[in-house]
Amino acid sequence: MSVTFSPATPESVSIAHNLTCACGDWVSSEVYPDYLSAYKAGRSGAVISGCVNDYCLDDRDCFIPAPAGYFPEVNLSNHNASMVLETLGVDVADDLCGSMSADDFLGRVLIALAISPADEGMPAYKLTGADYTGQGGLLGGLLAGLAEAEANNEPTATFWQGARPAGYLQEKLEMLREIAEFSKSKGWEISWG
Repeated sequence: MSVTFSPATPESVSIAHNLTCACGDWVSSEVYPDYLSAYKAGRSGAVISGCVNDYCLDDRDCFIPAPAGYFPEVNLSNHNASMVLETLGVDVADDLCGSMSADDFLGRVLIALAISPADEGMPAYKLTGADYTGQGGLLGGLLAGLAEAEANNEPTATFWQGARPAGYLQEKLEMLREIAEFSKSKGWEISWG
């Protein structure tokens, strides 16, 4: 599971799209007025891919509409998104979805960049049910059940939290700053989910 931070495009704004190959090796030169037009063109069979990847060659299922031009977004794991949102002073509770004004978001990012200590990173580690007993959310519920099974000496699943490299938080905050500045220049909000 993951969370994507991006500009919240108002419904009244039509964003031009082009087609990209799912492998990322090709982007169409043709620009379509909106997502639906690009989607239909990709499915019509009329678009000839310039992708040279043998797996993707002429496979219409590999065409993905994407905003044309510069459109910043950041995708984080749920765990890392939760850490970033907490650093920004956003109450995440059980829900990793939300939005706020670009001004408010940018202010929070700038404050976090100014006062957050350097992220030393985190090695991968095994999660146990005891680590999450009493916490909400889907993972909290799964691991609470794991704690009960562990207490009864029953076989259980193993959950691992992936490593986070040193400097990760500052790197992601800089990326979020870019999204906030872009959104502010357009008068749009920031959304995540």
